Amino acid sequence: MITSTEFPFTDPKIWIGLGSNLGHSLTHLSEARCELSKDLEILGISSLYSSAPIDCPEPQNDYLNAVICATSYLKPLELLKLLLNIEQKHGRQRLGYHDARTLDLDILLYGNQQWADTTLTLPHPALYQRAFVLAPMNEIAPTLLLPNDDTVAHALSKVADQQISLFENSMWQPLFFKSNANHLSI
Repeated sequence: MITSTEFPFTDPKIWIGLGSNLGHSLTHLSEARCELSKDLEILGISSLYSSAPIDCPEPQNDYLNAVICATSYLKPLELLKLLLNIEQKHGRQRLGYHDARTLDLDILLYGNQQWADTTLTLPHPALYQRAFVLAPMNEIAPTLLLPNDDTVAHALSKVADQQISLFENSMWQPLFFKSNANHLSI
Protein backbone atom coordinates (compact mmCIF):
# COMPACT_ATOMS: atom_id res chain seq x y z
CA MET A 1 0.00 0.00 0.00
CA ILE A 2 1.35 3.41 -0.97
CA THR A 3 1.23 6.11 1.69
CA SER A 4 0.57 9.76 0.91
CA THR A 5 4.22 10.69 1.43
CA GLU A 6 5.34 8.06 -1.11
CA PHE A 7 2.75 8.73 -3.81
CA PRO A 8 4.44 9.23 -7.21
CA PHE A 9 3.85 12.34 -9.29
CA THR A 10 1.96 10.86 -12.25
CA ASP A 11 -0.81 11.65 -14.71
CA PRO A 12 -3.20 8.66 -14.55
CA LYS A 13 -6.83 8.40 -15.58
CA ILE A 14 -8.99 9.66 -12.74
CA TRP A 15 -12.63 8.63 -12.42
CA ILE A 16 -14.89 10.96 -10.43
CA GLY A 17 -18.49 10.29 -9.46
CA LEU A 18 -20.89 13.23 -9.30
CA GLY A 19 -24.22 13.12 -7.51
CA SER A 20 -26.94 15.42 -6.20
CA ASN A 21 -30.43 15.04 -4.78
CA LEU A 22 -30.98 18.30 -2.93
CA GLY A 23 -31.71 21.74 -4.31
CA HIS A 24 -31.24 22.36 -8.02
CA SER A 25 -29.39 19.12 -8.76
CA LEU A 26 -28.89 19.72 -12.47
CA THR A 27 -27.42 23.16 -11.79
CA HIS A 28 -25.10 21.83 -9.06
CA LEU A 29 -23.83 19.06 -11.35
CA SER A 30 -23.42 21.34 -14.38
CA GLU A 31 -21.50 23.94 -12.38
CA ALA A 32 -19.32 21.27 -10.75
CA ARG A 33 -18.49 19.91 -14.19
CA CYS A 34 -17.32 23.38 -15.28
CA GLU A 35 -15.35 23.91 -12.07
CA LEU A 36 -13.61 20.55 -12.45
CA SER A 37 -12.58 21.41 -16.01
CA LYS A 38 -10.45 24.26 -14.63
CA ASP A 39 -8.10 21.83 -12.84
CA LEU A 40 -8.56 18.60 -14.78
CA GLU A 41 -8.31 17.62 -18.42
CA ILE A 42 -11.72 16.08 -19.01
CA LEU A 43 -11.53 13.04 -21.32
CA GLY A 44 -15.07 11.71 -20.97
CA ILE A 45 -18.35 12.62 -19.30
CA SER A 46 -21.26 10.25 -19.00
CA SER A 47 -24.90 11.09 -19.46
CA LEU A 48 -26.96 11.81 -16.37
CA TYR A 49 -28.68 8.95 -14.59
CA SER A 50 -31.48 9.01 -12.04
CA SER A 51 -31.56 6.56 -9.15
CA ALA A 52 -33.29 6.14 -5.83
CA PRO A 53 -31.22 6.69 -2.68
CA ILE A 54 -29.73 3.49 -1.26
CA ASP A 55 -29.89 2.52 2.42
CA CYS A 56 -31.41 5.82 3.55
CA PRO A 57 -33.42 5.69 6.79
CA GLU A 58 -35.68 8.61 5.75
CA PRO A 59 -37.36 9.37 2.40
CA GLN A 60 -35.29 11.48 0.00
CA ASN A 61 -35.45 12.73 -3.57
CA ASP A 62 -33.92 10.59 -6.29
CA TYR A 63 -30.31 11.31 -7.17
CA LEU A 64 -28.90 12.56 -10.42
CA ASN A 65 -25.52 10.95 -11.09
CA ALA A 66 -22.76 11.09 -13.67
CA VAL A 67 -19.13 10.04 -14.00
CA ILE A 68 -16.20 12.00 -15.36
CA CYS A 69 -12.93 10.53 -16.63
CA ALA A 70 -10.05 12.97 -16.51
CA THR A 71 -6.33 13.41 -16.04
CA SER A 72 -4.54 15.81 -13.74
CA TYR A 73 -1.21 16.33 -12.08
CA LEU A 74 -3.03 16.82 -8.78
CA LYS A 75 -2.08 14.15 -6.28
CA PRO A 76 -4.96 12.22 -4.68
CA LEU A 77 -5.16 14.31 -1.50
CA GLU A 78 -4.91 17.55 -3.52
CA LEU A 79 -7.72 16.29 -5.74
CA LEU A 80 -9.80 15.36 -2.69
CA LYS A 81 -9.29 18.87 -1.30
CA LEU A 82 -10.45 20.36 -4.62
CA LEU A 83 -13.57 18.17 -4.62
CA LEU A 84 -14.42 19.03 -1.01
CA ASN A 85 -14.03 22.76 -1.77
CA ILE A 86 -16.38 22.48 -4.76
CA GLU A 87 -18.92 20.57 -2.65
CA GLN A 88 -18.74 23.21 0.08
CA LYS A 89 -19.20 26.00 -2.49
CA HIS A 90 -22.46 24.28 -3.45
CA GLY A 91 -23.73 24.14 0.12
CA ARG A 92 -22.80 20.54 0.95
CA GLN A 93 -23.30 19.84 4.63
CA ARG A 94 -21.87 16.67 6.11
CA LEU A 95 -24.44 15.82 8.75
CA GLY A 96 -24.54 12.07 8.24
CA TYR A 97 -23.52 9.36 5.81
CA HIS A 98 -27.01 8.89 4.32
CA ASP A 99 -28.13 12.52 4.28
CA ALA A 100 -29.37 14.24 1.14
CA ARG A 101 -26.67 16.18 -0.71
CA THR A 102 -26.56 19.29 -2.82
CA LEU A 103 -23.39 17.90 -4.37
CA ASP A 104 -21.38 14.76 -3.82
CA LEU A 105 -18.03 14.36 -5.61
CA ASP A 106 -16.12 11.11 -5.09
CA ILE A 107 -12.79 9.90 -6.43
CA LEU A 108 -13.72 6.45 -7.71
CA LEU A 109 -10.38 5.48 -9.22
CA TYR A 110 -7.04 7.21 -9.41
CA GLY A 111 -5.22 5.19 -12.02
CA ASN A 112 -4.63 1.74 -10.64
CA GLN A 113 -3.49 3.08 -7.28
CA GLN A 114 -4.60 1.54 -4.03
CA TRP A 115 -4.73 3.92 -1.14
CA ALA A 116 -6.07 3.73 2.38
CA ASP A 117 -5.76 6.24 5.14
CA THR A 118 -8.17 8.09 7.40
CA THR A 119 -9.03 10.61 4.69
CA LEU A 120 -9.22 8.66 1.44
CA THR A 121 -9.67 5.10 0.24
CA LEU A 122 -8.92 4.11 -3.36
CA PRO A 123 -10.53 2.56 -5.20
CA HIS A 124 -13.72 3.96 -3.70
CA PRO A 125 -14.98 1.29 -1.26
CA ALA A 126 -18.50 1.20 -2.77
CA LEU A 127 -17.40 1.26 -6.42
CA TYR A 128 -18.37 -2.34 -7.15
CA GLN A 129 -21.75 -2.21 -5.37
CA ARG A 130 -23.37 0.87 -6.92
CA ALA A 131 -25.20 0.88 -10.25
CA PHE A 132 -25.36 4.69 -10.11
CA VAL A 133 -21.57 4.68 -10.52
CA LEU A 134 -21.13 1.65 -12.76
CA ALA A 135 -23.85 2.54 -15.30
CA PRO A 136 -22.29 5.93 -16.14
CA MET A 137 -18.81 4.36 -16.23
CA ASN A 138 -20.16 1.64 -18.51
CA GLU A 139 -21.40 4.27 -20.92
CA ILE A 140 -17.89 5.71 -21.26
CA ALA A 141 -15.72 2.60 -20.96
CA PRO A 142 -17.54 -0.77 -20.69
CA THR A 143 -14.35 -2.77 -21.22
CA LEU A 144 -12.33 -0.83 -18.64
CA LEU A 145 -10.62 -3.35 -16.38
CA LEU A 146 -11.23 -2.45 -12.74
CA PRO A 147 -8.74 -3.18 -9.95
CA ASN A 148 -10.73 -6.30 -8.94
CA ASP A 149 -10.13 -7.69 -12.49
CA ASP A 150 -13.78 -7.22 -13.52
CA THR A 151 -14.69 -5.10 -16.50
CA VAL A 152 -17.07 -2.25 -15.80
CA ALA A 153 -19.77 -4.04 -17.84
CA HIS A 154 -19.39 -7.25 -15.82
CA ALA A 155 -19.41 -5.35 -12.50
CA LEU A 156 -22.59 -3.57 -13.62
CA SER A 157 -24.26 -6.91 -14.40
CA LYS A 158 -23.74 -7.91 -10.75
CA VAL A 159 -25.88 -4.98 -9.54
CA ALA A 160 -28.57 -5.25 -12.21
CA ASP A 161 -31.24 -5.38 -9.49
CA GLN A 162 -30.62 -1.70 -8.62
CA GLN A 163 -33.04 0.68 -10.35
CA ILE A 164 -31.35 3.32 -12.50
CA SER A 165 -32.53 5.21 -15.56
CA LEU A 166 -31.09 7.59 -18.10
CA PHE A 167 -32.04 11.19 -17.33
CA GLU A 168 -32.25 13.18 -20.53
CA ASN A 169 -31.79 16.93 -20.35
CA SER A 170 -30.50 19.30 -22.99
CA MET A 171 -28.45 21.25 -20.41
CA TRP A 172 -26.17 18.23 -19.91
CA GLN A 173 -24.11 17.00 -22.81
CA PRO A 174 -22.01 13.87 -22.43
CA LEU A 175 -18.50 13.87 -23.85
CA PHE A 176 -17.10 10.67 -25.25
CA PHE A 177 -13.54 9.91 -26.25
CA LYS A 178 -11.90 13.30 -26.11
CA SER A 179 -8.35 13.14 -27.49
CA ASN A 180 -6.96 9.67 -26.82
CA ALA A 181 -9.70 8.64 -24.38
CA ASN A 182 -10.86 5.87 -26.72
CA HIS A 183 -7.98 3.96 -25.14
CA LEU A 184 -9.39 4.37 -21.67
CA SER A 185 -7.66 2.39 -19.00
CA ILE A 186 -6.83 3.07 -15.44
